[in-house]
Amino acid sequence: MEEKIVEYKKQLEELQQKYEKFKEDYTKTTSANEESNQKNKTKNENQNLKDMVARQYTSMNELSEKLEKNYLTYQYRVSSSVL
Repeated sequence: MEEKIVEYKKQLEELQQKYEKFKEDYTKTTSANEESNQKNKTKNENQNLKDMVARQYTSMNELSEKLEKNYLTYQYRVSSSVL
């Protein structure tokens, strides 16, 4: 009977060690995943900001071209009406 108790204690210690190892590995993996997720989130946010700035820049250029075209048309009409 005592042999079984000693054997069970030994098995219990092994299981506790395995559990501690698992817990440690799980914590490391979880931390690494959270860090990776945060980096990806930051990268996506940065890309979204770059895309937004690019769209606004393109839109600003288009408006600038339209304004210049309208101004040239206006100048032409004014100069034509003076003649």
